[in-house]
Amino acid sequence: MDYIDFVQKAQRGDPDAFNELVVRFQDMALGYAYSVLHDFHLAQDAVQEAFLEAFCHVSNIREPMAWPSWLRRVVFKHCHRLLRRKQLLTVKLEAAAEVASNEKQPDEILIEAETKAQVKAALESLPDEERAITTLFYIYGYPQGDIAEFLEIS
Repeated sequence: MDYIDFVQKAQRGDPDAFNELVVRFQDMALGYAYSVLHDFHLAQDAVQEAFLEAFCHVSNIREPMAWPSWLRRVVFKHCHRLLRRKQLLTVKLEAAAEVASNEKQPDEILIEAETKAQVKAALESLPDEERAITTLFYIYGYPQGDIAEFLEIS
C-alpha cells in the first residue's frame, strides 16, 4: 500500500493508518527538522508536535497525494515556532576538555567535535533548500525520489 491509501484511511478515522504514516515519514520529518534547527533534540520536539497537529487535522487535507508536502509545512511551522521561542544554546569548544569520559580520550573528543563543527558549518553555508536536500540524502540516507516528493522539487 502506498501512503495515499493510508492518508485516505486516516481521514476516515483509522488510527492504525495514521500510525503507518508516522512510521513511514518520521525519519524524513526528523531529518528535515534537523536541517532547519541544527539541534537533534529540538528537531525531535518539533516533529512530535507536527505529528500531533497532523493527527488532529489530517481530515483537512483535500488531496491525499499532498501529504508529504503538507507534513513538511507543518514540521517547518513547528521548527519556526521553536526558533522564535528561544535562541539555541551553544557551548565553547574549550568546555569539551572538562567533560569526563571513560570511553574516549580528550583529543579524540576534540577531533570528533572539530569534524562535526566543520560538517555543520558546511551544511549551514548552503542555501536552505540545498541544506535540507543534503541532510536528508547524506545524513539520513533517503533516496532522491523520496526527498523530491517530500520537498516538492524535481
